Amino acid sequence: MRILKATVTVTLSFLVLDLLWLGVVGSNIYDETLGPLRAKEVVWAAAGLFYAQYVAVIVGFAVLPAVSLAQAAKRGLGIGWLAYATYELTNWAVITDWPAVLVPIDIAWGLVLTTSCAVAGRFVAGPPSDRDASAGFKNVAAPSPDAMTGTANRVSSQALEALIVDLASDDPDRIRKGLELAQRVHASGLDKPLTAILERPEPNLRKLALKALGHQGAWKALSKIHTCVQDPVAEVRAAAVEAFCAIGREKAIDVCSNLLDDGSPRVREATIAGFIQHGGLVGMLRAIEPLNQLLESENPDDRVSAARVLCAIRVQSFHPQVLRLLADENPKVVKAALEAAGAMKTLELFPSVIYRMSLRDYTDDAVRALVAMGDEAVPLLAKVIANPREEASVRAQIPRILSQIGTPLAASVLESNGLDFPVDQADGRAPESGQEF
Repeated sequence: MRILKATVTVTLSFLVLDLLWLGVVGSNIYDETLGPLRAKEVVWAAAGLFYAQYVAVIVGFAVLPAVSLAQAAKRGLGIGWLAYATYELTNWAVITDWPAVLVPIDIAWGLVLTTSCAVAGRFVAGPPSDRDASAGFKNVAAPSPDAMTGTANRVSSQALEALIVDLASDDPDRIRKGLELAQRVHASGLDKPLTAILERPEPNLRKLALKALGHQGAWKALSKIHTCVQDPVAEVRAAAVEAFCAIGREKAIDVCSNLLDDGSPRVREATIAGFIQHGGLVGMLRAIEPLNQLLESENPDDRVSAARVLCAIRVQSFHPQVLRLLADENPKVVKAALEAAGAMKTLELFPSVIYRMSLRDYTDDAVRALVAMGDEAVPLLAKVIANPREEASVRAQIPRILSQIGTPLAASVLESNGLDFPVDQADGRAPESGQEF
């Protein structure tokens, strides 16, 4: 019923407002600016297709997930900007004599129209139901563990009791081991002991507890997590931002926006990454400019920060930015970009990583990146090792990489080339870079 209310409201609002604008209020504007470019008759089939898909986008991405009218307005504003700015700027760029004066007018109308329809739809449809995973902080932040991770990460009742005992221990090392486990499983009953650790004096334990709370989706701990955003230790503040964004999602944007200017690079990185990963369209729009500033900065430390953000978000469509950083003249930036390439696992980065492996200063970093890519990299690694025209120093590293990937696919490539897993007989480790096989 809520979807029906939203769809009907947005459809009627859009049709009435847009037809009023095009047919009455703005009709003379379009006649004067477009002239012969304006069709004498509307192609209603095309118009109908646009209205249908645009209404669906507004309902699905602006109305139904919004926990407030303000959030619906922000989402509508973002959708309106993307749609109408794309249309107008593209026309201005490629159509001869497209009137420049129409560009800001039509974009402004798109913003007003889409935002108005989103707010109207949210007002009539009402807030998400209690069963909706978008219902306020509580339900935005509390997806079921099964839905997030499946049953493979669930723990037995006995294991859960043992984990809770470890978390409540006075032994920091025992607590640390419990926190590491809590980041890998989902279980009810962990919120309270994890929150209690936030009061401990050890910054590393507070940081790990925050990561575990974010992993658990502990919406009941949001206020306590928000308190940790003011922690004097930068690493703890960064972990608090990560957890707050993971749980609060779009709600976290307004609360954490000031941290984009935090004095700690680590906190700024966590905020940008959190907005992109969890903030939806609005979060992406808010984070892109700070990320671009880091990429464009003349300070290599800022470019390292950009690489760390790209490593954290692991969004493959950002691979051109990683390629750019891989070509940086600063070794720190290149090493950080190699780590991001490994995390991103996109084959568009493979040639650049292979090239860096031939340079002694980057060999180990490139090896780690290729190992992190896992089976995705194995077919290309097989081509490299089989190609005698590749540099010998590069080919010599491939068995080491395949052995560390350690999957059946990697083993089959080694076997097809007449190689076993290259393991040092003395200590069972894979050889270091520079050793021959």
